[in-house]
Amino acid sequence: MQPEQAESTIVAAIQDQAEVIADAHNARNALDWNGTYNGILPCADCSGIETQLMLRQDGSYMLTETYQGKKGGDVERSGQLEWNAAGNTVTLLNDNGSSIQYFVGERRLFRLDREGKRITGDLAENYILQKQ
Repeated sequence: MQPEQAESTIVAAIQDQAEVIADAHNARNALDWNGTYNGILPCADCSGIETQLMLRQDGSYMLTETYQGKKGGDVERSGQLEWNAAGNTVTLLNDNGSSIQYFVGERRLFRLDREGKRITGDLAENYILQKQ
């Protein structure tokens, strides 16, 4: 097993068991999670989505996405975030009812798929935002 696959397997197992394991230390209370994260996420119809996500201590967020190579490709969203019961994943809630999930790591956010699972495969490393 490659190191990247092992890490993905471990993180997936942690996410799957997170609801069962009650641990006093989690990303929410043990990591310095608030701050600004940046990265370029993959895009189906553009060269990438330049992403800046600010997570605030008060539970709010500001998300700015710039779709590279597209006119009028700037999107700004803000709202409240919610933590899962395990304290390791945040959900960005939007007024339109949609949401985006990120697994919170040490100085990194891992974008999750629509089912809340870690993205795997060749592009997995492209779904990470780094803290400034």
